[in-house]
Amino acid sequence: MRLDRTALAAASLLLAVAVAYAPAYRAGWVWDDRAHVVANENLRSADGLRSIWLEPRSLPQYYPLVHTAFWLEHELWGARPLGYHAVIVALHGIVAVLAFVLLRRLGVPGALLGAFIFALHPVHVELAALGDDAGLRQATDEILRRAPGHAEARALRDGRAHREP
Repeated sequence: MRLDRTALAAASLLLAVAVAYAPAYRAGWVWDDRAHVVANENLRSADGLRSIWLEPRSLPQYYPLVHTAFWLEHELWGARPLGYHAVIVALHGIVAVLAFVLLRRLGVPGALLGAFIFALHPVHVELAALGDDAGLRQATDEILRRAPGHAEARALRDGRAHREP
């Protein structure tokens, strides 16, 4: 039963994020997207993927993980911005679900409400809706920063956490 409630909560978070950020799907390129995606020759070939990792000066800014994601996205939908925006919104939804699960594991009352506030708070609009390199960097950073918290919460729950003397 608990899994069903968790799945329902996760689905409701993802749906809320998808609906709230729906205007982003109609957005075009913003800020420095043209340099990072549209005009970035590294995204057009397999050799470009090598350049992303081994030739830092071949990029507007050296973020190899972000540009690898752009390379994969470019393979999927070329230079059409819809896909890039949809990925950022989806990642933001995943981060909100991870926040909910972490808050619940830590026993925080109102974990789902907290996750909804996080997911829909106006402070996230700029990065979650832009679909640019900053939004992708933030989303991947949030996911990677939450992983240790989940491990620690599980260890605390199972009585395996290291405690300082």
